[in-house]
Amino acid sequence: MCSNMNVVNNCNAKTANVLDNFNVCKDFINLETDALITAAAMSHFGMESLDDKTESFIPPDILKASREKRRVWLYCRITNMLATFVMSDEHEIIRENVAEVNRPKAPVVHICRVCRKTYKYAKAKENHERQQHPEFCFNEDVDSQQESPNETENLESHDQKPRDDRYNYATLRLAIGLLLRNFDDAAEWLKWNRTVNNKGGAGNNISMDIRMEHLICLTKELLKRLGPNLTEAAAKRCCKAVGHLSDLIDLVDEDLRIERPSGHHKMQQRGADFKLLVDEFHRRGSMCKFDPQPEREYRIFANFRDRLIKGLDLTSLNKWISQHKKELHKLESI
Repeated sequence: MCSNMNVVNNCNAKTANVLDNFNVCKDFINLETDALITAAAMSHFGMESLDDKTESFIPPDILKASREKRRVWLYCRITNMLATFVMSDEHEIIRENVAEVNRPKAPVVHICRVCRKTYKYAKAKENHERQQHPEFCFNEDVDSQQESPNETENLESHDQKPRDDRYNYATLRLAIGLLLRNFDDAAEWLKWNRTVNNKGGAGNNISMDIRMEHLICLTKELLKRLGPNLTEAAAKRCCKAVGHLSDLIDLVDEDLRIERPSGHHKMQQRGADFKLLVDEFHRRGSMCKFDPQPEREYRIFANFRDRLIKGLDLTSLNKWISQHKKELHKLESI
């Protein structure tokens, strides 16, 4: 990510304190996520550049089909892309394991290896075999040692599978980007956030979070100007007056015809940065193409976690899901 900042010369996002520069860093993350999504789509459809015609990767019958059929075709391709670049086999394994934990378990029965008599406890079965069938020598250590080589072999084969750190990084970064973008979903914003319009007119709404950031910056400026007179009481007065003071400043600027920058980035520059990042991901790095080669392995971040859910504690996950299911069940009667 830092190298991509250098590619587009984004100095604003290079900060040691992300919390104080959240909007700037979020803007670059969204830009890089857009570029990575585009690079993944280009790799999926076999595109060489952004200038490729749609006829080169979309079947003619789909281009001439109805809007509903084209939508179904596109959704199917998006599903395949998510399965390839974001959703791994681990998701299916987690789903199966969680379902297995919640499935009613059958009683465990231990069977004698000679007379086939059943016992509820393994120790009782072992005592029975030792006392009733002493002529048969059952060596538990030998049995366990015969199973261990297979397990070791499986672990070694898993660790020695081909590695492509570039591809793994791209899929991990894409998964993180989509996860962060999910917080900006329209339904979530409607539930957890509202908007405010300071200028009037359509399309000028901003979120209340951003408006609050503006007020916090103004409050910090007020507290800084107090100097040695800064006390808890003075800080409280500033916090209570910051809203009215902001309106007063806007009125003064309007009377003096002082125009402040809108804060929006130029679309021309953003478009150029977007193309540079797409070229970096797709043509130069081939980030979305799995191609295990020695030069595609990272030396500094070797064996990094290539999945968000890798190493997830399934027992804790199952408890978390079960607890939330109980809480939701309590709300059904409301």
